[in-house]
Parts: sequence; structure tokens; C-alpha cells
Amino acid sequence: MAKPKGQRDLVSIQTLNNVIPFLKKLEVPSAFILETDHGTQLVGTLKDEGMQEPISTYYFKHGTAGLNGTFIIGIKEEPAIGFTLPEEQVFGASQAAAQALSSMFFPAGSIKLTPIAIFRKLF
Repeated sequence: MAKPKGQRDLVSIQTLNNVIPFLKKLEVPSAFILETDHGTQLVGTLKDEGMQEPISTYYFKHGTAGLNGTFIIGIKEEPAIGFTLPEEQVFGASQAAAQALSSMFFPAGSIKLTPIAIFRKLF
């Protein structure tokens, strides 16, 4: 909106005006990235209530470091063929925002999982 009227991208402005209220109400779930010995990245979301300790305690104890000897049992998520709605519609804007969030949080090429159990091997 700071640009002169002739230089404004009205579709982007309208989309953002629809997306901003959605993002303000959005609760971002806790997520995990597990890298295998072969370099494959497994990703997914976690429910805090299912954890032994709050997720924040792991960040407090380990910072940005991962945890060695971590294993996961999960269900691989295979998305169905998607469809795209026009971004001028609220559902289309929400769909675009959801895809942008997914791309922002999870590395490209990662395998998405629904975790059933995450455990550590004690040495």
C-alpha cells in the first residue's frame, strides 16, 4: 500500500488482506525434523500433551542441536493429488497460506510423518 496507486499489485494486496486475519488466529504446532543416517529428513508435527516434557524444555536443554539415538515409529503421509482454488477466494487464499507455511517450516524433499512414538536408545 506504500507504493503509488499505479504500481500496486491489487491481487496481492487483496490476498494479504484476506490472509492476515487468518494468520493472526493461526496456532503453529510444534514440529520435528529427524535426519536419518542416510541424510533423509523426516518431518511432522507434535502434540505437546503427548510429550513427557513440554517441547520448550528440549530447546532450553539442547538449543539448536539434535538428539542422538532418536527413533520414530510413524505413518508416512502420502498427499492426494491437490487442487487449486482461485486466490481471490478466501479458501484459495487459505490454501496458498497453508502451502507457504508448510514450505517455510519443512525442508523441500522431506518425508512427512504422523508420529506414533518417538523414543531414544539409551547407551
